[in-house]
Amino acid sequence: MYFFTKGNAKQIIKAYHNMIGKPQLPPFWALGWHAASSDYTNLSMFDEVVKKYDQNQIPLEGVFIDTAYM
Repeated sequence: MYFFTKGNAKQIIKAYHNMIGKPQLPPFWALGWHAASSDYTNLSMFDEVVKKYDQNQIPLEGVFIDTAYM
């Protein structure tokens, strides 16, 4: 167990990060909007969804085609 008691809050946080390591930023694509659905029955349906995001100027970083298993 470690205790950081010396310094102000900023100094304590800096000492803590120096001990455990600096936080990592996730990949850029992971920070954006992702859409997912298991309702796509064919490729044209999937393409239509992507086109509508583009037409409505809604940012879209990724689309997941998944299966509802739960």
